[in-house]
Amino acid sequence: MKNIYTLLVGIIFWFSFNTISYAQQRPTITPLTGGFTFPNQIVEEHPVAFRANSTDCAISFTRYYKYYSFKANFDMVFAFDLIANTPDFRFVIWKLNAGQPAESIFENTSTIRPNRTVENGHLNKGMAETEAEICESYSTPNNNGYVRAFAQEEILKKDETVVIAVYGNRVTDTFDLKINVAEERTLDIFNTRCQEEGYSANEILNGVIASSGSSMVTLYRDAMFQEPIGIGGNLTTPQTIYAQVKDATGKLIYIYTIPIVFRPNYTFQITPIQYKICGYTFNVNADDIIRKAIGPSENASDFRVNWVEVYGSQYENGQNIYLGERVSIATAEITYIGRNACPTTTTFTFEIINVEFEPTESPRLSTCSETYEIQFEELKRLLSIPVDYDFRLYASNGQEIVDGTNYLLTHDTTVIQYEVIHQETGCVSARSTFEIVKLSALPIVDVSLTSCLEDLSREMVQQKIEELKNGTNARLNYYYSGQMYSEEELYALIATQREGRIEARIAEGCEGMKYFNFLISESSISIHEENFIHAETCQAIETTINFNQEQLIGLALQNLINPQSASNYEFKFFDELGSQITTIENLNAERRLKVIVNKIDEACTTSYSLILKRYNQPVVSEPANELTASCDQTITFTTAQLVDLFGADITRYQYSIELNRAYPLSFNGTDRVIFPISFYEEESCQVTKELVILKGADLDVDVSVIQQTILANPYRFCGTIQRIDVEIYLENYINQILGLYPNLRTADTIASYANQMIANDGEVVVVFNDPLQCGTKEVRFTYSPYPMPQLELDSRVVVCTDEMYVLELSDYTTVRVWKETGEEIFGTGNRFGLTVGNYTVEVTNEYGCTISKTIQVVNAPLPIITEIVLKQDAIEVIVDGNGGTLEYSLDDRHWQTSNQFTGIQKGISYTVYVRENGCSTVSIPDVVYLNLPNFISPNGDGKNDFWEPIGAKTSLDVRIKIFNRYGKVVYEAEGPNALQWDGTNHGKPLASDSYWYFIEYIDQKAVIKLKYQGYITIKSHF
Repeated sequence: MKNIYTLLVGIIFWFSFNTISYAQQRPTITPLTGGFTFPNQIVEEHPVAFRANSTDCAISFTRYYKYYSFKANFDMVFAFDLIANTPDFRFVIWKLNAGQPAESIFENTSTIRPNRTVENGHLNKGMAETEAEICESYSTPNNNGYVRAFAQEEILKKDETVVIAVYGNRVTDTFDLKINVAEERTLDIFNTRCQEEGYSANEILNGVIASSGSSMVTLYRDAMFQEPIGIGGNLTTPQTIYAQVKDATGKLIYIYTIPIVFRPNYTFQITPIQYKICGYTFNVNADDIIRKAIGPSENASDFRVNWVEVYGSQYENGQNIYLGERVSIATAEITYIGRNACPTTTTFTFEIINVEFEPTESPRLSTCSETYEIQFEELKRLLSIPVDYDFRLYASNGQEIVDGTNYLLTHDTTVIQYEVIHQETGCVSARSTFEIVKLSALPIVDVSLTSCLEDLSREMVQQKIEELKNGTNARLNYYYSGQMYSEEELYALIATQREGRIEARIAEGCEGMKYFNFLISESSISIHEENFIHAETCQAIETTINFNQEQLIGLALQNLINPQSASNYEFKFFDELGSQITTIENLNAERRLKVIVNKIDEACTTSYSLILKRYNQPVVSEPANELTASCDQTITFTTAQLVDLFGADITRYQYSIELNRAYPLSFNGTDRVIFPISFYEEESCQVTKELVILKGADLDVDVSVIQQTILANPYRFCGTIQRIDVEIYLENYINQILGLYPNLRTADTIASYANQMIANDGEVVVVFNDPLQCGTKEVRFTYSPYPMPQLELDSRVVVCTDEMYVLELSDYTTVRVWKETGEEIFGTGNRFGLTVGNYTVEVTNEYGCTISKTIQVVNAPLPIITEIVLKQDAIEVIVDGNGGTLEYSLDDRHWQTSNQFTGIQKGISYTVYVRENGCSTVSIPDVVYLNLPNFISPNGDGKNDFWEPIGAKTSLDVRIKIFNRYGKVVYEAEGPNALQWDGTNHGKPLASDSYWYFIEYIDQKAVIKLKYQGYITIKSHF
């Protein structure tokens, strides 16, 4: 039965160590910080399961997991609880030394061997000091979900780290992690003081000592116990502190959480207040300020007014404050001194308003009556008295005047006294006065205005207004036919109405009215135009033109409508300077005369302008030459052309050209047409000249011979066309044509034609023209590329070590090869031998076109043996090749393409060879499948006294661990000689029993991937 149990355990060991998934990725580790309890945790879902290493107890791994780390801030017994509502969770624990990061647990695609594992059907699991086992599984007898805590010689020391891996079956299940480093307690007694008093650290320390019964107490500011509190400190802010309590042996027994809480300060609810006083003196009444600011719901005796501040000075209760402004802002400081909260001080502001009325001025009232009706509301408005005030009036004898009184004015100026009363406070102001003045009407007078419309002006009207005011400053309103007009509108009114009477009424003061009478006459003469023009046309430039008075009057009569005899009128003529004239001497420029005319029997006149002009007959010479039409049979006339033809004097004239032919011009087989051109100052007086227009000459050049030469010799090139070469080609032939015909020009630049030739796939037409002739000539250019050689070479050539690459290019006219250093390599018959290196190969065909390529000659890279897998009777070789054909051998003579060798024997040393493409060989020696015995009998008889491999041994470093049935390590060793054991534990013989071993290669040079597991039976020593 014992052998069956041993076999089953061995199978479990072998299965757990040989189901590692090489596709898994290392998990992320989450630090546990900020306390010792971490509720509502969940595992995370991953693409594949991560299979950690295991203890002697089997554990299943899923793709639902989460890894945590906990770093100790002090020496502690480490225990914890995993609390869940489902039994599906299991965990794996590693303990790391100080300085080792949490990720140190990972090794290759798995982990190092853990210290604890648990998987069973209990809801709660964890580590506890009362337990002895280091692992539990479903098959563990009497399992309870808990394994041994890190205590005694395993105690978790400061800066050491524990990694906890939790595996589950779903992401919806939650669990709590609770680190049980000691019993947790709360000390809730520091909550009775005000903040300004605070608690000393010594008081808190004594409180913890009294609660715990131990004097081994240390206070900390943080839950991670990294910031201790000195005994001399004082705590004056709400916070939570922590304490560690140890027993006499130094063991941590309690962790205290200590909330520091203070009584609240009093919270003020200040009611806005305002004081209204009569005058500029305010008496500080502390009780009244408290009642108004705090309100009736509070006890006034619980408060104290410390001071009231106005204008930077502070005053106490009962003191008077002398205010300098009608509205002052005061600040009061008040302190709560009651028993229901901590003493608290606050400040607030309030207004102090002087409501005593102060008149801003002494108004002066007026009336045109012998009495003045007293109306209180109107007087309050005139005296600027606010609505929340009343007032009283007094006569000069002290008698009160009531509202509605018709007060008799016995003097030109009467003084009235008044006092103002604030309605809310009853504050009475000092007495003030105002005056009532008895007025009389202003002495304005009647006026009359008589004038001709021609002479009427604003100044004339304004002069009459000043006469009406009679030296007073009266402000008047003007009325005509019931409508009011301003002074500015009277001129237009009088000029329009011509006759009437305007009422002038006094607008301010006592009433009064006078009349403004007006009569405006007008001449009966009507005219045709305001500006009458008379022109003397087509005069010879040497002719003198004069006008006498009779001639001027005759011209002036022409502008009158229905004129009478000149004897019925009186004419006056004025020049541009306003001087009266009777004649005009030698009219040679425009003259503008003012004419004033009236009938003999009328006083009013009419005026207008008489404009005299002179137009001379143009003086134009015959055209100096002929003009030539454009090639499109058109011609454009410009002033510059006309000046060249007829002289500069023609700029004084206007001109017109009559087209007597179709436009564009039609020469009808002749070489010219004639145009008449007319010049004039005034259209009725013109001079006409004839202008000859010659037809443009046709372009007369012959480029047929050179065109044949160009087509017979197109531009040729190799590979990519070069624009500069095309330009040179075009320029050569274009210059030949221009040499024959110097007056020719190309319609575009050579560079532009080169671009067109390239863009048009090898064809362009160059256009020539002559500025002096009409028409164009075209010359066609083409190009034809040479065929380029084709060079097919691999850019990278692989050769075996000490071999050369033979380059053979017999199909080309010329072949040249250079090293990357510039050194040329010479071959035989276009055949070259190339060693390892970089080369440039250039080939040229019969047209002289060349192409080049670079090639790299390299030695074949060695394959890399990444892994050798040993099986019971076979060796599998895993290789990273370079894309070539791989071959395998165990003797470097017989090669195979399979990477597996069968028929392998235990205890035999092999050398594995691998080559690629038949020339790159690597090898791994000392490949041994260890032949390990399964029992020893260390009794000193020289037989089986040591456990060690039978046959060949490995020279590589290995690690071995041997465990007893309880999981305790009884032998552990590393190195090439570790596989030799005498059956003892630290020199002490072990009892006859079965022991389990675990062997793995740890040599960094080793590529052998094999872990040995099995059992050893120790038979009696004697």
